[in-house]
Amino acid sequence: MLEEKTLVQSRQFYDEGMELRASRDFNNAMARFQAAINLDPAFEDAWVAMGEVFLADGYFLHAMDHYGRGIGANPDSIILKDRFISLLRSGGFRVFNPRLKELITFCLDSEDVDFFRTGPAWHSLLIQDPDFAAIRVLYRQKSYPEFARQMESAQGAIFWNDPYFLRGLKKVLVPDLDFERFLTYLRRWLLERQPEGHEDLAAALAHYCFLNGYVFDISDDEKSRVARLRKAIESQAQPVWLHIALLGCYHPLDALSNAALIAESFPSSLTRQQITDRKAQEDIRAALPKLTPISEGVSSDVRNQYEEYPYPRWTAFTKEIANEEHEGFLRNGRPVILNAGCGTGREAIELADHFPQADVLAVDLSSASLAYAIERASHFGVKNVRFMQGDILRLGGIPERFDFIASSGVLHHMADPFAGWRILSDLLKPGGTMRIGLYSERARAPVVSARRVIAREGYADGSEAVRRFRRDIKKRLRKKDWQAIAQSMDFYSMQECRDLLFHVQEHRYTLPMVKEHLDRLGLNFSGFHLDNNTLLRFDKKSGRPRNDLDAWDRYERKYPETFRLMYRFWCKKPAGAS
Repeated sequence: MLEEKTLVQSRQFYDEGMELRASRDFNNAMARFQAAINLDPAFEDAWVAMGEVFLADGYFLHAMDHYGRGIGANPDSIILKDRFISLLRSGGFRVFNPRLKELITFCLDSEDVDFFRTGPAWHSLLIQDPDFAAIRVLYRQKSYPEFARQMESAQGAIFWNDPYFLRGLKKVLVPDLDFERFLTYLRRWLLERQPEGHEDLAAALAHYCFLNGYVFDISDDEKSRVARLRKAIESQAQPVWLHIALLGCYHPLDALSNAALIAESFPSSLTRQQITDRKAQEDIRAALPKLTPISEGVSSDVRNQYEEYPYPRWTAFTKEIANEEHEGFLRNGRPVILNAGCGTGREAIELADHFPQADVLAVDLSSASLAYAIERASHFGVKNVRFMQGDILRLGGIPERFDFIASSGVLHHMADPFAGWRILSDLLKPGGTMRIGLYSERARAPVVSARRVIAREGYADGSEAVRRFRRDIKKRLRKKDWQAIAQSMDFYSMQECRDLLFHVQEHRYTLPMVKEHLDRLGLNFSGFHLDNNTLLRFDKKSGRPRNDLDAWDRYERKYPETFRLMYRFWCKKPAGAS
């Protein structure tokens, strides 16, 4: 235990470093942070501050190494683990690093660490690991019979029980067609052979399949085997755990007639995910509070889609606010926040957790999505958020006004997005900030091509139609279009693929259109929510301020993939506005 005097001195060095960083004297700031860490190696804030300076200067690997050393000094720090893992979203690795594997494996064991969109980095390390040579051989098999033959010689492969592989399957989704084929064949092989000693592998794969909404292709033979397996499990007084885990690879276990008994007899992360939590969500859904009625037409159609496919499924959330400059003010006082179109609650819960003194109202059309959100909030102990069912188009009648409104990826699914945005703007207090997400017309060009084919070829709605189009995509689309779609994380889960390609309503925008809407609403554009490398590249290429939408439009013409996720940006209502 460090002496109080040492802790005080360490804090003093840290405070001096923060002042120097604010004045952009980064060299001396880093020296103060290091002095603080030398006195108190477990000083979480100092490690974080140094990492943030590295990132601000574009030194990604330095920041990653620094957070890694911080985890070594303070292995219980969720913040340091979350910051370290967040860096994996920037891309993959070209060289295998055993220390990196060790750190990622350690973080994978923490339930509260967010691995959202880290699949490419996790996968890139996996395929370079000498221990996973068998996987590379299996990847090359283009047919199931050849895969099954190769599996016989891979029986002793180390990856069956490797914590990096097994824990990763429970937390990440990998946007890679070869990896998907590998897991699809692996699932089929496990179902056919039902080999003893592979219970952990089957359970991990069941987690993966649940998170991706069971998007994997399935043969007629598998369907027959699954039906027989389910019948056997439901008829057995003491079902076999391997059989239960295998069934969970094909559909959620809560569909079993003896699901409650299985959850009680086999307590595990899998039965909690697929039985206990889903039962809790159904109970919540039955008693969900309603804020407004749901409008007929597009609002009702969109609600129906998300009732069947709550979007997205997630397991943890980031502990880092999106942007200090635009959202840091929410730490002051008791701000009132609206999350309009909260879906399954990830964004709302992040806001409530980041700003625990805030009152967060989260509204969505879908009762299934809201039930998922409420269960997740309860699971993580987040209490300062209210989830209610309602329609943005009906929110104009509520009395509350908000300091901050988040509506990401919602307005473009409305019949009249501007009408919805106008209502949200009227709910924003003068001086308040909005965080908005809208689809880019340029970045969505491959998706538009796919949607045309889906409509022309008459792909019906539903899971089978999604699977069939995914099988046909290389035949139906131009190579550059299907390759662009296959690089999207959304292509690799049922709920997100349907949102990507089969949505009942979609509008897309250009930046001049966004600028026109902002002008009509009397809102000022503040900046884009982009990774630091993209922002630094814009600075270098354009030489213009980051709030110059005309400059960003010119930039997007040259780099149309910039906003492939969405235009995600902040805008502000002037303090004197009514």
